[in-house]
Amino acid sequence: MKKLLLTENQNSETPPWQSYAMRGDPERKSVAVEGDFEARAWPGAAGAVAQCPFDGELDPYYVSVVSMYPKDEDEAVEVVSELIQPVAARAEEHCTASRPGAPG
Repeated sequence: MKKLLLTENQNSETPPWQSYAMRGDPERKSVAVEGDFEARAWPGAAGAVAQCPFDGELDPYYVSVVSMYPKDEDEAVEVVSELIQPVAARAEEHCTASRPGAPG
């Protein structure tokens, strides 16, 4: 099984969708989001890695949550942090259920 890690210094701390989702201070560090999935959050954006069966084996499946609101950056981190773990869980459930007999 391949494992994709969201590193703390990923592209100078900016999310991979930086061209349209990054807002505020571009130097702001991401924060780890606790839960079953490895996840990080920035103001208005969060990403996590789920595992999904592709071609007969589990592979990393990157999911994200992007929001323009709230405008306050600390609140924006809090909102996407609350959403990313359930989104990753649902994505993994869905892709695993759509591939019966797949590992995992």
